[in-house]
Amino acid sequence: MKQNIPGFYGVGTALKNQEEQGNWDKVQKTYQESGYFKTIIENCMMSMSKTDFSITAHFAEDPEFGGFWKMLHAEYELSKAMLLKLADQQALMENYPVEKRSIAVREKIVLPLVLIQHYAMAMLQQQPSEDEQQSYEKLAIRTVYGIVNAGRNLA
Repeated sequence: MKQNIPGFYGVGTALKNQEEQGNWDKVQKTYQESGYFKTIIENCMMSMSKTDFSITAHFAEDPEFGGFWKMLHAEYELSKAMLLKLADQQALMENYPVEKRSIAVREKIVLPLVLIQHYAMAMLQQQPSEDEQQSYEKLAIRTVYGIVNAGRNLA
């Protein structure tokens, strides 16, 4: 899906709750003083930098999945706003321009694979012939390999 949901989901809500409870100064202090907490926040930003809701935006109006998609997207937007506020930044990964650029380049490479994968999955939903089904299944599975390999972080 290219949403990297486990990397950010709930962070925005948690930070917003702390702000509303009057604990924002404590959260900011923890961010500034705790390398562990700062790393969690930066990893969350990196995960969000790899997220692309435009690929699945058509689900927003889907009768079955629209509400779920909108919930995920709203949490993404809230998380982004709260993380930027906490880090005092204007853009995700603002303090890591080289890594940010690397992610952007990889995401451009991965995008065609994701679109091909979505096409194969859509064709499988249309109950193709057995031969076509096998071809679409292989296509979907093989795109996973490229997407996973391109998404790995360099350490």
